[in-house]
Amino acid sequence: MTVRDIVQQSKEAGVRYSDLLDYKRQVEMEEWSRRERPWAVRRAAWRIHTGSSPWLWAIWPFGFQREATKHNCYEGDYTTFPGYDEIHDGIKREFPEYDTADGEQRLFDYLFSPANPMPTPSELWAEALDRALRDGADQDPEPVAAIRDEKPF
Repeated sequence: MTVRDIVQQSKEAGVRYSDLLDYKRQVEMEEWSRRERPWAVRRAAWRIHTGSSPWLWAIWPFGFQREATKHNCYEGDYTTFPGYDEIHDGIKREFPEYDTADGEQRLFDYLFSPANPMPTPSELWAEALDRALRDGADQDPEPVAAIRDEKPF
């Protein structure tokens, strides 16, 4: 389903576009906040690994997957990855949740797992519509219809 389809569906359901947009922004902010710290860990680890190669910094979301194929690290053994101890040392200073007994393995598992991308625009708008419909189910639809029919001039 495209964004246009979702917006049309919201109109048919009596949801104002401005309300749908507010829900979409809320969903988007929640998604960003859910990924902010994990992505910061991944970016910091990638910068430690790439050092003075800023041209490689842009591929931080999937850089470790690329490196895993080079060093055959898919078995989960962090000792096979060159320089991993330096990466872990740098990360555990900035992110204390990785300064535990199992922190080295948890960090490795996270870095070599696929990055968690943001939802597509269609997915964000679809979630926004779901929330608008769910929240609006308890309210009287008349005010929404009356506002929708108002002429701006």
